[in-house]
Amino acid sequence: MSAPIICLQTIILASLFWGRLSGLVGGLSASLTFTIWLFPPIGSLAIHDPVDRIMLVAFLLGAFVIVLLSPNKSSRLVPLGSRTDRMIWRLWDARRGRDVE
Repeated sequence: MSAPIICLQTIILASLFWGRLSGLVGGLSASLTFTIWLFPPIGSLAIHDPVDRIMLVAFLLGAFVIVLLSPNKSSRLVPLGSRTDRMIWRLWDARRGRDVE
């Protein structure tokens, strides 16, 4: 089954870019979705097979470990044209021997 692996990757991205809370919400919503639509009986929150229960618990543990290892705050990307971006381009031009304003 590739659905849990894909969902773990999205939890990693959500945790990195938007913080721990969004990763936690993503993990819980993915596990709820798996419970309803992936494990029989389909459309119910009941899981009859013990192997499916273990798989769901393993997925939740993996999601919580990912969330705990992610940074507290979201990582913000520096927008183009920012002060840091201009400073990097000035250093780049200075190293290449161009005139710096």
